[in-house]
Amino acid sequence: MADRRIIIAGGTGLIGSALCEFLVHQGWSVGVISRKAKADCPGMVFNYEDLPGCLENSYALINLAGENLANGRWSKARKQHFAASRVETTHQLVNALKQTVTPPRLLIQASAVGYYGSRADELLHEESAAGEGFLAELAREWEASAADSPVPTSIIRIGVVLSCRGGMLSKILPLFKYGLGGAWGPGNQYLSWIHLHDLCRACEFLLDNPHPNGIFNLTGPHPVTVKEFCQALSQTLHRPNFCRIPARLLKTAQGQMADELLLTSQKALPKRLQKSGFTFQYPTLSEAFANLLE
Repeated sequence: MADRRIIIAGGTGLIGSALCEFLVHQGWSVGVISRKAKADCPGMVFNYEDLPGCLENSYALINLAGENLANGRWSKARKQHFAASRVETTHQLVNALKQTVTPPRLLIQASAVGYYGSRADELLHEESAAGEGFLAELAREWEASAADSPVPTSIIRIGVVLSCRGGMLSKILPLFKYGLGGAWGPGNQYLSWIHLHDLCRACEFLLDNPHPNGIFNLTGPHPVTVKEFCQALSQTLHRPNFCRIPARLLKTAQGQMADELLLTSQKALPKRLQKSGFTFQYPTLSEAFANLLE
């Protein structure tokens, strides 16, 4: 099944592990490149010393590698590690692709909507300019590290991924279940979200896209404000929604991480993905929450 083999770097995180399971269920063969001794994956596990051998004759390489940004305050050392885990790893993978005799047909390279910076209620499409701030600069460097890929490359700018298995939703869900949920910061900042299953479906969609080169926003078609997000979550759980976490408290507790992850506003739309023919199974927040929580 070499011609149906997908290699995933960063396949042990929330997105990677779900994508492995999804692709195997869809009939693909999956291999994971991991720095860990063991990886919880239904496919083969390779380490980075196996490059470029594991890429030989594979269908595609999906690069999701990067340390989680949301685990605690950002120190200078941690920010350097965020960059290294993304930029240096991508350089390593691209160099391996160049050494592969029969390389994959496609590279799907992760990025994030953080590329756009905080833009209030401005509608953001794939052609929108980069923003400012640490995450915007990190995303620019991350994408640039794949610029000399020898194979066609899809850059996927991922929004907030909704899942009960991990990520933001799993962290705030206990508070909302106990009736202690509410908006954080001003509440009018926009949140570009996507259901984890739709994210996996979009990745598979891009595997067969006849025009894979370029940028794709992997976000749902209906971004919402944080206030709307919290109201929809409370309504789904049939719980009150009256608590609020002031921005000042978040900044005191989490520093720059609060500014760039929690208080930032991005109203990103999946313009190119939809134009290519992709349809969302969970296009609205109410449909996503109904699937995840009811």
